[in-house]
Amino acid sequence: MNARATYSRETEYLHALIVLNATGDGDDLEPADLRLLEEVVNFGTGSMGSRARQRWDALVTECQGGLYGAPRGLQSESRPRA
Repeated sequence: MNARATYSRETEYLHALIVLNATGDGDDLEPADLRLLEEVVNFGTGSMGSRARQRWDALVTECQGGLYGAPRGLQSESRPRA
């Protein structure tokens, strides 16, 4: 039996929206975190490995708490937005 929590697709989409809202529509996501977001939206968390799932859960928690920041290399640069 799988001990980790399983989420409905609705909950996965809600979590994805939380991440998007907290990161400027994903513009402030690290590349690896952006790939996680894409995987969740396209395939769900059920196919993720345990490390990816742990990172996704931590990312959602960070975004809910307002703790996720811009990537280090972009914090002091001004970035034009399209």
